[in-house]
Amino acid sequence: MENNTQLSYNVRPFNELPQYYRHVRREIVAVVPQNALNILDVGCGAGMLGKALKEENPQRCVVGIELDREAFYYANNNIDRVYNAELESFEPPFNQGEFDCIIFGDILEHLKDPWHIARKYATFLKPEGVMIASIPNIRHLPTLRQVIELGTWEYQDEGILDRTHLRFFTQKSFIELLNQANIICDSVFYLGGQELHSFRPQGLERIVRFGNLALLDVSEEEFLELCAYQLLFVGVHQPKKTIIDCTTKCQSLSKELTSIVVPWWDHTDLLDIWKHNLEHLKDTEIIFVDNGSQPQGKLALEDFCQQHNIKLIRNEQNRGFAAGNNQGAEVATGEYILFLNNDVQVLNFPLESLCNLAKNGIAGPGLMQNELGESYIEGWSLCIKNSTLKALGGWCEDYGPGYWDDVDLCYRAKLAGYSLIPIPQIENLMRHKQNTTGRDGRLDQIALHIRNRGIFARKYYSTHPKILVDGIFFQLYKTGIARVWKSLLEEWVNNGFAKHIVVLDRAGTAPKIPGIRYRILPSYDYNDPDVDREILQQVCDEEGADLFISTYYTTPTTTPSVFMAYDMIPEVMGWDMNNPMWQVKHQGIQNASAYLAISENTARDLVRFFPEIPLESVKVALCGVTDNFSPASQQEVNSFKTKYGISKPYFMIVSIGGYKNTLLFLEAFAQLYSKQAFDIVCTGGVGLLDEELRRYTSGSTVHMLQLSDEELKTAYSGAIALVYPSKYEGFGLPVLEALASGCPVITCPNASIPEVAGKAALYVQDDDIHEMVNALCEVQKPSVRNSLITAGLEQAKKFSWSNMAKIVASTLIETTLLPLNLREINLIVFPDWSQPEESLGLELQRVISAIATHPASDRITLLIDTTDISPEDAELLLSGVTMNLLMEEDIDISEGLEISLVSNLADIQWEALISHIQARIILSAENQQAIAFYGVNIPAFELEKFTTQQNEQFFFT
Repeated sequence: MENNTQLSYNVRPFNELPQYYRHVRREIVAVVPQNALNILDVGCGAGMLGKALKEENPQRCVVGIELDREAFYYANNNIDRVYNAELESFEPPFNQGEFDCIIFGDILEHLKDPWHIARKYATFLKPEGVMIASIPNIRHLPTLRQVIELGTWEYQDEGILDRTHLRFFTQKSFIELLNQANIICDSVFYLGGQELHSFRPQGLERIVRFGNLALLDVSEEEFLELCAYQLLFVGVHQPKKTIIDCTTKCQSLSKELTSIVVPWWDHTDLLDIWKHNLEHLKDTEIIFVDNGSQPQGKLALEDFCQQHNIKLIRNEQNRGFAAGNNQGAEVATGEYILFLNNDVQVLNFPLESLCNLAKNGIAGPGLMQNELGESYIEGWSLCIKNSTLKALGGWCEDYGPGYWDDVDLCYRAKLAGYSLIPIPQIENLMRHKQNTTGRDGRLDQIALHIRNRGIFARKYYSTHPKILVDGIFFQLYKTGIARVWKSLLEEWVNNGFAKHIVVLDRAGTAPKIPGIRYRILPSYDYNDPDVDREILQQVCDEEGADLFISTYYTTPTTTPSVFMAYDMIPEVMGWDMNNPMWQVKHQGIQNASAYLAISENTARDLVRFFPEIPLESVKVALCGVTDNFSPASQQEVNSFKTKYGISKPYFMIVSIGGYKNTLLFLEAFAQLYSKQAFDIVCTGGVGLLDEELRRYTSGSTVHMLQLSDEELKTAYSGAIALVYPSKYEGFGLPVLEALASGCPVITCPNASIPEVAGKAALYVQDDDIHEMVNALCEVQKPSVRNSLITAGLEQAKKFSWSNMAKIVASTLIETTLLPLNLREINLIVFPDWSQPEESLGLELQRVISAIATHPASDRITLLIDTTDISPEDAELLLSGVTMNLLMEEDIDISEGLEISLVSNLADIQWEALISHIQARIILSAENQQAIAFYGVNIPAFELEKFTTQQNEQFFFT
């Protein structure tokens, strides 16, 4: 074993190392907690992952273990400490609880005993520390086909069947490995396999066909698993306070400790299993619940229960799994209740030990995770205290025959502060025959699953209105738009708006922000946008979404969407509009119900290219800047320069080429008399400056750097100036971040840049080299520099993410009101729907008649509150009113007045709606409770008091 070492062997150049050792696992970087400062990377390769983690937060200490000597050599240069060792014989010098995060990236499958290593290294994690592990997915469709259809198992030099892989895992078996190490799996991400998405489940039976391989009843989440060539697990260390020996009886517990409840619905052939099971369950109270079995099954259950002294509850019809469990729990006398499916075979059953596990929560198989990201204990063997079950209100019976009822119970338990405890090595204790009753053809499993998932989502996630955010941009890029959306989500968590948000997480690439709910979706494929739109619509339907917004242009088929315009660069620059990305963008614009833009200029450009969109309908939400961007100390600047070998004063630029127009700066820089006295720092670039551009910088060093936010702030603070001669910007975040960091800015008065920089920048024309040369000289003068810094800091104060988040949230809520068809004049009535239908109809007829005959009726919307009546019943009554108006007064309201029913609005929607309402029309019988909640601050008028003159004054004041 070696730590820091003197080189005693030959090492190849870095770029000749196998890619396996050199690449950065960005998907792992994305899931490492931001607050993880002490990190162990097991199998760290050349240390590139650790380097990326340290660049993201320089305060991190990354330790690595690496077997390969060449990779170990390079890792020493990239991370803090490295051990060159064979993992299974290595005695680690780490302390218990030393690390915040431990990473096993494609390591455990190479080991003889990965279970031992996982348990051993978990002890080096702090409580609530995070373990991240990736493994090859043995359930990958092509691999399954190779084994099942083709009958081959051919090892390869790399990939899933790498010849160096000693162990293979499914998702379920690897979660069990983690559980044995006291790591509770929090998330599973499916990596790769987009090329297989065309094999998506078909038909009501959801069949996946791949070659001659056909898989039935494949859920969307299972399909993503089958496509993935790799699984990425994120788990939390939850060490047990006491270790339970499952072979030892707990003498303090009485024989009457546990009741066992078993629902039945035919399948009495399984009674043969229960003859064996009873041998292990002698000291328990057993309760069978017959959920409407056929006559032959009823008799078989009665005989069996009589022979073995088992309590039997009979139902004439199938009341459902949850209801049967509740019936059993009502008569159970044990301190603990163990709910078992009738197809569970008991092998070795230390019952008292299992009850000890359930002292503070629910124990059973798991932890499992469903497609909504909820962890739960599976209901086929679920142990809970009788008193705990009563405190939770029992099993929820909304789910009918079954599915999602165990998720519901576990969700309520978590909310109430109870723990979910997986039973260690449960496969050695009992065996489940996997849903015997559900698969016998009497239940439509897929329909039930979809129905019950919807019930669960509406019950617990139905904060109305619900807005889905497609996180596609996080999959594509990590640039400014990603910063915009990460900042918005964080602000929405802070101000409470996050409860209305569900982020669609493309292949696990979205940043994980506590307080945001996520739902995993496949990666986006620009070659198949129509399929993706169908998937998005299906998710919108399942979630009951009121509105959709994409981080980058995607849309569902029918759910209303809001389009956020970041820029119109492709249109302004004349790029090829046949590019699939821009076609999707235009489809998003054309399908949108409302529009946002991140600058006034972008709003104008959007309308210029799509003139059918009124400019006043585009809401502008300017970007912000975080407090992290502030002037750095001189000590921080010096440390930054030392780290990256910057020995001279430097100018900063962002990216090279294209519309960023960096060539203007380089041409001007080449004309500086003293250019050798300066360096250039380019952020966002990699490698070396192109040879054709080097002639402009001879005698100076160009540092191409990828910087963390903290380093970027320091780089700005230490720069002579940020030179940003862009020809077009949708906003210009680098300009704002530089200003906030106390960095002078030289830029061009193009597009949105003047909105951002105001009078706090030096402006040059984007084609004037002489003007740029003068600006590069001018900014070096102390008086000019200090003036620009002071003005820049003041200008930056005008922008905040919190303000942008409020504007975007307000626009989203306003968009949910579009079905009300609001107009220039909006009036509202609050009828008391409990009064007789005849008198109610006559009063509404009087109100509608008066407004419909007003000269401005084509500019009026009459809102009718339906708080205490179903919209269907209200529609029925109003149809009679409108028919009477047409027959008795010859008034056709379809020709002018708009009437909209107001129903099921949340408080946040009412707040938005009230600002659009000019008056409440007073009725003789009103819903006083609704008025007290929503109508107090709305001006109220008697209909009879409206003279023509008063009406005019009221309507147009």
